[in-house]
Amino acid sequence: MSSKRCALKMHYGIVYIHSIQDISHIFKGWKAARSSYLYCQEFRVRRSMKIFDLDEDILSMVVSYLSISEARELSATARGFHALARQRALSELVLASPTDLTKAHAFMLLDIPNRLRWLRDLRVDIDERFILHHTNHLADLLENAHALQNIHVTSSETWVWSEPRIGDALLHLENLRRIGFSQVGQRVLKVVSSMRSCPVQVDLHGPSGWYRSPVMPTKDSQPADFASLMRSIMPHQRINSLDLSLSHLPLVVRLLDAALQWSTVVHLTISVSFKNAPFPDELVRCFPNLRTLRVHGPEIAISSPGQRQHFWPKLDYVHGSPIAIGYWNTSCPVYHLSLYTHFAVPAPCSRPHLAAIRDSRAHDAVEGTISVIQQVSPVVLTLNSSLACDFMGLDDHHWTTMLQSAPRLRLLDIDLRRLSGEQFLRWKERVPAVLACSGVVCLLLGIHPYSVDDSHAIPQQLAEAVPSLSYIAIACTSYPLVSDAESYGMFCEDSSWGWWRIIETESWREAQALSPEHGAQLATRFYSPSYHLEERQVDGQ
Repeated sequence: MSSKRCALKMHYGIVYIHSIQDISHIFKGWKAARSSYLYCQEFRVRRSMKIFDLDEDILSMVVSYLSISEARELSATARGFHALARQRALSELVLASPTDLTKAHAFMLLDIPNRLRWLRDLRVDIDERFILHHTNHLADLLENAHALQNIHVTSSETWVWSEPRIGDALLHLENLRRIGFSQVGQRVLKVVSSMRSCPVQVDLHGPSGWYRSPVMPTKDSQPADFASLMRSIMPHQRINSLDLSLSHLPLVVRLLDAALQWSTVVHLTISVSFKNAPFPDELVRCFPNLRTLRVHGPEIAISSPGQRQHFWPKLDYVHGSPIAIGYWNTSCPVYHLSLYTHFAVPAPCSRPHLAAIRDSRAHDAVEGTISVIQQVSPVVLTLNSSLACDFMGLDDHHWTTMLQSAPRLRLLDIDLRRLSGEQFLRWKERVPAVLACSGVVCLLLGIHPYSVDDSHAIPQQLAEAVPSLSYIAIACTSYPLVSDAESYGMFCEDSSWGWWRIIETESWREAQALSPEHGAQLATRFYSPSYHLEERQVDGQ
């Protein structure tokens, strides 16, 4: 809750809700005072009102931003908010253990009209070893949760195999918008293909690793394959976001059915191995209107099968490793390219054969990175810490070649938190001179606190070294930053970021601090493909 912000736009102003404490303050202030001040960005208006003068839709919006525990607390302590907060508290249910399922079954079914009717999100993540003893409980919940909108079930094939009522209940749910099933088999895919609901977000994950059910006999196992997985979602032609994990499904055969096409899918996440990766052309044919693509695998440098004949005209966002993107051969303009690698460069070694492996791995990663960047010519480029520090590192030749391969590049987001203090100083001495020859107007740097003594001096140093820069953001933290992959390439607001605007005159350039809110607004605009950052003079905005 603390990381979310709810902006209530009304005819008298905007109220920002950051946490339950804010609601408490508003509640107390509005109830006690005869008049209140509402502050917004443009104006201030005085109006006499009470919290309950707000209509139910606005109050529901406020309560929807609370966590389940906060909503439960508010329901128990604030009489006026009891009904709305109670609905919020009952809207989500996470079943992580057999005890959770037993308690939820007893509580929800005791008063179905006033409890189970409010359930909207259900997640079942119970260890497969305990499934056989609790199948009836889950079936009872699903048969009565008619308003359910989102569901995610792990070990889904075992649940459906152990209790047919579960599959039948899923078939008859009519309001599902998001469905997610892991360890899918033919039984689950049959349920998916016959669902009455029209989901807009579908996540289907095959077995992980060398999976073998501890409950289901091998003779009853009905493993899925890529073709049957795709056919199972054929009836659902309103899917907007699709997440497919095929890493451990059987070998892929070519999809020859031209009718397998989803024109509504704009977000695709696909996880594959080198043994069962689909043909790249098949993705273009199946998803002709795709806008964002997140690929996980194959992580072995192999050539795409056959000659590429079809390409998307352009993509808004592509996320993956250089090796994986190289396989998919995404040879089209990409607005935002996010590259990562989880393979660290081995430590220097005196043994010749290990040194050769180390040099070869680093060379392949750099060459793959530059090749992908050259193919897609991104406007926004994100490099994760392993790629930026271990592979690109302190070699100004690597950075020069990379920037020359991206003539449209305007925003560069690099995570340097793996660099030591000495390494960061060397990076700061070498790389900004390379950036000075680029068209980068916005630079985001992730830096480890132990790498610098004074992070506030860095913006001024970069402003003087890179004449094209208009904005600088620095996150000096050891905590993980929110990945843009979670938001399909959009900027994820994080309190760790500090922002500076470069003010320029005829004789000097100065880095002027901005508020985090202003910086986040700018970044949100720059990350959006509709903003066309490569065509704008950012200084004038």
